[in-house]
Amino acid sequence: MPRKKTKIDSLKHFVNGDFFGYFILLVIIINSVLIGIETYHTDQWIVIVQTTCLYIFVAELLLKYLTKDSNRAFFTSGWNIFDIIIVASAFVPAVSSVSTILRILRVFRVFRMIRAVPELKLMVSVLVRSFSSLGYVALLLGIFFYIYAIIGVELFGKDFQEFATLKEASFSLFTSLTLEGWADLRHAAVAKYGFWMPTLYHVSWVIISAFLMFNLVVGAIINNYQVVDDKEKSVRELPNDFSAEELLQIRNLVTELDRLLNRRGTPPVHVRNYLSSQMGFPEPTHDHTSVCPHCGQTYHIRNKMAGKQATCRKCKMKFTLDPG
Repeated sequence: MPRKKTKIDSLKHFVNGDFFGYFILLVIIINSVLIGIETYHTDQWIVIVQTTCLYIFVAELLLKYLTKDSNRAFFTSGWNIFDIIIVASAFVPAVSSVSTILRILRVFRVFRMIRAVPELKLMVSVLVRSFSSLGYVALLLGIFFYIYAIIGVELFGKDFQEFATLKEASFSLFTSLTLEGWADLRHAAVAKYGFWMPTLYHVSWVIISAFLMFNLVVGAIINNYQVVDDKEKSVRELPNDFSAEELLQIRNLVTELDRLLNRRGTPPVHVRNYLSSQMGFPEPTHDHTSVCPHCGQTYHIRNKMAGKQATCRKCKMKFTLDPG
């Protein structure tokens, strides 16, 4: 039976509602525009509006804290920590040694727009999730960088300053990676060494770095986008009787429970109905029933388990899993 809604539940519904979200987005946009205007000139009204926006951000943080699922959930959220740092930095006294840093931190308030727009937040989540796979792509690219830099020094280092040292060769290859200037480097080398060697070197590098590696990066991001999008959809489709964090924990526990139930037997009817209709889990399926000949204990088994030896959990005797 659903629990009765409290004042905190009503406040949470308001904070998570569209009206509050659009209002905060409007405040962020106003704040961002005024930060840009301040680079030209500063008026008293700009300072007043900026201060008002700041206190609205403080109120937003307080409301989100009051409607939190738990202290742990609130303070382990990267977005909440980011908001706290940005808002708290505005209250640090602007002494001369840190005034420039504080002014720069104010610019980061513009990033709060990412959290206010779900699509932008999804994209950031995808990029964060892609860092691990992109790290291996970067490692592979670094290996190619090192190999081609050494080859460049050996081939062109005596006659071209761009490949005189390993550092200069690496920088020249990075310039070629952006598809800027690599044709000029090739033409200069062709005039000195002929057509084939400089052409093979530069063209192969552009193909490997600018095309193959770029496609690997795009593939990793698209794959993680699908994973994060499916995860967000599953969270949005969860029942509303519990918090999102509680329901994620329930889904993980029920997944493990479903695995165990497939081994031990069929769960009660009301449990199966709740799993299938409310939580989106399919009913455990079994192919056959096997009975322990020693004590009569019943087990639900799949086809692949038929004929295998098993130990009865009730009488501890071994028997063969024969479909009944």
